[in-house]
Amino acid sequence: MAEQCEIAAEEEQKSRPVKLEYEQINGIRHAFDTLDEGNVGQVSKSKLQVLCASICRDLGVNYSADDLTNFKENSSSSLSCRDFVEYLQEELLPKGKFLKACELSKCSGNV
Repeated sequence: MAEQCEIAAEEEQKSRPVKLEYEQINGIRHAFDTLDEGNVGQVSKSKLQVLCASICRDLGVNYSADDLTNFKENSSSSLSCRDFVEYLQEELLPKGKFLKACELSKCSGNV
């Protein structure tokens, strides 16, 4: 019974959005701006998939390109930085293990 409670608690933790710190978002914004070659505030999802794969590798999280492709699928094939951060916080990062803020900061410095 106790084991079931631990598993349920882990599942609940995974489904919660991850709130990134300002410094982490700033690091992501710099990486996003580097990919924004036309300086239009939008980056194609295909370019962002490479960034997501790198983040997932660093965090030990499985990544499926379909997740990003299907995120806001009614919009264009590009995302703004705000939309990308939303995807990270609500969809991608909650899939990982419970991470301490310092572990996320370490990864955002590698982005």
